[in-house]
Amino acid sequence: MPSVRPVALGSQPLAPRPPPAALDYVTRGGQRYLRMRPVDSLPPFFMNVVSDGDGWIFAASHGALTAGRVDPDRALFPYQTVDKILARADSSGPLSVLLVRRRGRWRLWEPWQTSGRVYRIERALLKHVVGTEVIFEETNRDLGLRFSWTICSCSEFGLVRRCRLEALGDEPVRVRYLDGWHQLIAPGITVAHTSNLSFLALAYLRHDRQARSQMGIFTLNAAISDRPEAAESLRAAAAWSIGHTRPTVLLSTAQIEAFRRGEPVRSEDEVRGEFGAYLVADEARVSARHPREWITAADTWLDHAALVNLDARVRAPARLA
Repeated sequence: MPSVRPVALGSQPLAPRPPPAALDYVTRGGQRYLRMRPVDSLPPFFMNVVSDGDGWIFAASHGALTAGRVDPDRALFPYQTVDKILARADSSGPLSVLLVRRRGRWRLWEPWQTSGRVYRIERALLKHVVGTEVIFEETNRDLGLRFSWTICSCSEFGLVRRCRLEALGDEPVRVRYLDGWHQLIAPGITVAHTSNLSFLALAYLRHDRQARSQMGIFTLNAAISDRPEAAESLRAAAAWSIGHTRPTVLLSTAQIEAFRRGEPVRSEDEVRGEFGAYLVADEARVSARHPREWITAADTWLDHAALVNLDARVRAPARLA
């Protein structure tokens, strides 16, 4: 079949295929990393991230992941097989949507998603030499922005993600962003539930937002059972984020399409019967000298005392950071 290039998506030409991937070593913040770029020239691959405690992380090179504590039945996201996680970059874990003001128009950019190919982008993957951190870095040459995030496990706080959004030039760029976790599940949902009884498990899910700290709490209304007996569920998962100016917190993915269209989104106080999410919407003006940085974390199998203590700590964000 003859070539039909160039090809456009709407009125935007598709960016050319990235060159072959190469490896080198770089130093970031005094730490040594092995860098692969452009990582998206390779088929997606799987990797683990080393923990300092009982946390575990399995991540795909395109950003999707599953994580939890101790074993698969204490997962934060559905514990899926490798093929399911590799099949889609948005299967579970981090989620980012950016609206960038350029040349009088708002432009949609979703880092590490297939739609990003309408831009001239460069994707790099950096893994710490001892395996404790992975950095996902995407540079958008057309929009003049770089978005990177680091994933690691922390014995005290669980799954931690540090994000950095910066402009490539000194001219400030106005950005609206929606960022955080999606497909969060509560303690008590096991591998058997997510594999065979996911719709039954969804019926028990309840998510709440704490007004003062903006922390999200993810629980089951009761232990999952088909017997007519009382069965309390006394453990919870929690998610929180700091580093935002005026955060709007979502506990589900129901308003993502509205955000993509530039419509306003509203904080969600309680959500039932859906997979959980912890997404923060905010706005920033970034430049090379003044990037926007934030931290988002999630943990599971927390009791009441741990939730109260965490809520108090999140209400003092400068000290927590």
